[in-house]
Amino acid sequence: MYDLLMLPQRKGNNHWVLLVASVMSRTVTIYDWLGGNNKALFDLFCQFMCQRAQIVKDGLEKISSVPWKQLWSVCIDDCQMFGHEKASHNVATGP
Repeated sequence: MYDLLMLPQRKGNNHWVLLVASVMSRTVTIYDWLGGNNKALFDLFCQFMCQRAQIVKDGLEKISSVPWKQLWSVCIDDCQMFGHEKASHNVATGP
């Protein structure tokens, strides 16, 4: 079993968000440096986990939401990479 599930999601032609599900705390956080509305991604992930829970009985069907994390980049050329590096750092070291 994994501690964290990290799922990058492409939005549009050049924007990525990162969904991070913490298995132990049963929470999902979506990191989006543009601060977009990611409720559809969250809902889709929850649907997947509910369907998974019907097949695999390990208690992961209970997921709660935490406030969206908003990441900002000051470098226009590599803002996507900065956002993912920042999100990975936040996940590794805590908020």
